[in-house]
Amino acid sequence: MKTAVMTGAAGFAGFSLLQELLEQGYRVICMLRPDSPHNERVRTLAEKWNSAREPEKVESGIYTREPEGTDNESARLITLELSMEEIRKLPELISEKYPDLFTGEREKEPGFLTGEREKESGFLTGETKNHSDPLDEGTEDRPVFFHLAWTGGRDDFDVQYRNVDIAVGAAEAAAALGCRRILFTGSQAEYGLQEKVTDEDTVPKPFSAYGAAKTAALYLTKRKAEQLDLEWIWGRIFSLYGRYEPPGTMLQYLLRSLKEGQEPVLSSCTQTWDYLDASDAARALRLLMERGRSGEIYNIASGDMRPLREFVEAVRRRAGAEVPVRYGSEEKGPLVSLRPSVEKLRRDTLWEPSVPFPEGLFPET
Repeated sequence: MKTAVMTGAAGFAGFSLLQELLEQGYRVICMLRPDSPHNERVRTLAEKWNSAREPEKVESGIYTREPEGTDNESARLITLELSMEEIRKLPELISEKYPDLFTGEREKEPGFLTGEREKESGFLTGETKNHSDPLDEGTEDRPVFFHLAWTGGRDDFDVQYRNVDIAVGAAEAAAALGCRRILFTGSQAEYGLQEKVTDEDTVPKPFSAYGAAKTAALYLTKRKAEQLDLEWIWGRIFSLYGRYEPPGTMLQYLLRSLKEGQEPVLSSCTQTWDYLDASDAARALRLLMERGRSGEIYNIASGDMRPLREFVEAVRRRAGAEVPVRYGSEEKGPLVSLRPSVEKLRRDTLWEPSVPFPEGLFPET
């Protein structure tokens, strides 16, 4: 069974990825922040996927021990509470709580769960056996690591500094767990203000601490992965929407206002934008882990670029609302526009988005 370790599983993008991995046959080990308000939905999902085994539940629903007579090999979703600042302790925690979790040939590998793996040829050198399908025969049983966890405000410098260190710690934890590769999620905020279509070769110009921290994490984790002989991929997410979307986003405010018969008040909405359903993003992340080329950056977006006002009006029509949207006047200064190229993602993974906008906002239909 394929095994994935992940952080950020309770978040918007992370929970969609967690469901995608489970549905595609992965066993998933989730690291949850103890104070996350969304942990309950992960626990509920764990009950669904582990219900046939009726695992013993202790510590407020966190699965920390398997019942007698069963083995960890049949567990599909395991959750562990650990502060992100303690991410380097994750291998030790897994080894203590689940000493038989990774069984079979992998435990014979030198340095497994110690961070002292022997060097393997081809890592990050362009000499992998088949870069179109890196998880090839002989390595598919080794775990992979998805790092999505990230917190803090856009200009919260202290928290953004910590996020960078946590990301580097995730690479160290992945190597100690014997993972073959790690995938990090970046952000369109790394690009900053761009006037043309942005592909992965576009020079980052972040203007917020958040964007700058993501950019710093990109370069630092890539270098750390090289030192650890760990395959590395950076998935740069643009603008997601859909199920589990936080209530404070523009689309959620718009939809809520329209359903209540209130006139939404927005900006001019003249900038170019791109929306991708979170379930499509989750599939892109999984395919990047399975087929993406090590050492590469990939934009994750729909490629459907339109004036933001067109997206707004599409939601209004789909909701059947009669109230108009009140748009503001033209803003002073440049607006952030999204013009992402996703040709590289499509070429290397054969991924295509499947949920047309705005259907992800109306899951009941």
